[in-house]
Amino acid sequence: MAASRIDTFKAMLESEPDNVLVRFGLANEYLKAERYEDAIDALNDYLQRADDEG
Repeated sequence: MAASRIDTFKAMLESEPDNVLVRFGLANEYLKAERYEDAIDALNDYLQRADDEG
């Protein structure tokens, strides 16, 4: 199940590469799937692209 959700988020990123919420969602799916290295990479990518809201 998690693999199909990961694939869905990856497909969404192909069509919307600047969508930071999709990147955050992908990171969460990696965490759920216990793919921690992928989650770290996705979260770092999210943090680099996200606007500073604080």
